[in-house]
Amino acid sequence: MRHILALVFILTGSPSWAGEAEAASPLVIGANAAGGLGARLQFNRIETFGAWERSNADATQGWTGTLYWGARADGVWSSQQDARNRAEASLELGFGNDFETARAIHGLTFAFDFKGQNGTFDAADGTSQSLNEYLYGPKLVYRLSWTTLSDFLQKYGNSLGEAPALTAGFYRKGGRTEALVLPERLRADELYAQFRFTTPVLPLPGSSRAGQAVVLSLLLQATRPLQGLNRSTAHFVDATLTLNSGGTTRPAISYRSGEKDGLKYDRQLLFGLLWDLRAR
Repeated sequence: MRHILALVFILTGSPSWAGEAEAASPLVIGANAAGGLGARLQFNRIETFGAWERSNADATQGWTGTLYWGARADGVWSSQQDARNRAEASLELGFGNDFETARAIHGLTFAFDFKGQNGTFDAADGTSQSLNEYLYGPKLVYRLSWTTLSDFLQKYGNSLGEAPALTAGFYRKGGRTEALVLPERLRADELYAQFRFTTPVLPLPGSSRAGQAVVLSLLLQATRPLQGLNRSTAHFVDATLTLNSGGTTRPAISYRSGEKDGLKYDRQLLFGLLWDLRAR
């Protein structure tokens, strides 16, 4: 893939079931521990069509449903020779439900995702070849939050905090160049499960600015192909540590490695700066 200043999931947002739009575009660029420079950029936009609310007689309980659409772009780039660079862009349409109880908020979202991706893979002859394809399929997302956690995320994470979310989904693959001889894991449709959480891990109460903290953004994903002789589970990890200083730029350490959607990522550990291109 050509040198694109590309792309990563970092501190991604989740649909806000209060009918509010969300947009984020954080860029991390810095020195790679393995040598050279690396860059990671993620664009995320969520827009809601409207919300429906229903309250029970008990004021501490209720139900909220929201229809939304989302657009995302994600990927990774490295200056190292023969690096496995990758870019992807996706659109999703879904319906989210929030069930509020006396102690917690349980969010359940059903969505359909359509994604195009470009990346490199190791061909049978030992060369690196470029792959373009699209993936599509449904996903189910469960989010859990409670008052103490919400207050903590808001106090120290501000707009960066995100409650724990579990996602289970299925992708079909298509749109490939037929002339390519692909490894079986790239040809296979797949199931995936994902866990994501963005939380302050080291609050700095003595700071001159309220709400400063070291924030960890974590994504773990497991993928299992449904076809081919090799149906072993692949693992992927993406983690970022950054200082929530209230500004548009802040120091960051990011790490990404593993296999996701059939494509392998090089192990990348960046020491640099995070720049929020769409900071509000």
